[in-house]
Amino acid sequence: MVLILYLDYIVIVTFDYISRKFYCASNCIFAYSNSLPDLMQLYLQQSFCLPILQYVYGSLRLDETQLKSLNVCWNSVFRKIFKFNRWESVSVFINGLGYLNFTHMYYLGVFKFMKDMCYSTNRVLISLVAVYSKGKTLCQQLSLFNIKLNMPMYVIRQLVYEHFNNAVIE
Repeated sequence: MVLILYLDYIVIVTFDYISRKFYCASNCIFAYSNSLPDLMQLYLQQSFCLPILQYVYGSLRLDETQLKSLNVCWNSVFRKIFKFNRWESVSVFINGLGYLNFTHMYYLGVFKFMKDMCYSTNRVLISLVAVYSKGKTLCQQLSLFNIKLNMPMYVIRQLVYEHFNNAVIE
């Protein structure tokens, strides 16, 4: 459970609820798509179920445990579609298909969120970015991935993908 303080009110986010909703939607898709090819099933999962995990995730600061539990949800889709066992790692397989695992999608969403906030004309939103990034400037955080603020999102996505893809291979 995460408590998020937004000025005058507190928003409570429970990840158990999110993962239950994700698995419910995912199982509904699996129930009606058994006869479809594997990549079509993956496309349906990505289109209808992944947004449940990704809802406002760029604005949340997730710790390792929360991020790992949501990553397990997304990895379980690949395991079920492509018939991997629970103890087998699918991270290299996901990268081989040209997809990002949930952890990498989360970081990409955070970069997009912070980039959009920095370009805002609202001073309150800009100051929230400083609080969100724990005192580090956005440029310091993005420099870890060789990202500049003026880059379009498709270039940032490619750089994040290459960074994590190289990290998996090494």
